[in-house]
Amino acid sequence: MTKKNTKRKKNKNGLRLLSKNFGLSEVFTGEKSKKQADDFATIFERKYSPESIKTAAKEKIAYHDPIAKAATELLKNYPTPQKEIDLHGFNATEAQNKTASFIQTARWHGLKTIRIITGKGLHSPGKAVLPEIVEGTVRDMKKRNQVLAFSWEKKSKEKSGALIVYLK
Repeated sequence: MTKKNTKRKKNKNGLRLLSKNFGLSEVFTGEKSKKQADDFATIFERKYSPESIKTAAKEKIAYHDPIAKAATELLKNYPTPQKEIDLHGFNATEAQNKTASFIQTARWHGLKTIRIITGKGLHSPGKAVLPEIVEGTVRDMKKRNQVLAFSWEKKSKEKSGALIVYLK
């Protein structure tokens, strides 16, 4: 009986190459599987069927971040904007300073919801600057635990010219 050459070809990095009759289980275990393995397409279709994707989506929704869920529930009790500032005409630095100062003052006065009007940049040469600057300032204040949450008034920065800020 002659011994079959069991050495596999290797790539330039010394890793064994897979062939049509050589499965991944053999790579990791060194033993040939007795059962013929399914091809990749079959495994993929089984693993990611529409039903399994729907199940995964439901599980993701069910496992919602408890902190985010608590914040969302808390925001339902927040009032409509109690005060607003209009930043039309300010440059980037002035808008950043006014935003931070307005938020600090509103917190000091015990306000819960404020509106910061940035405009859409319709009259700006080029892209609007203030929405980006103001959103960045509010995001930094959120990281410093001074802001609970914020959102664009019309749910989109491009469609809205105002940011609603919920204060802690």
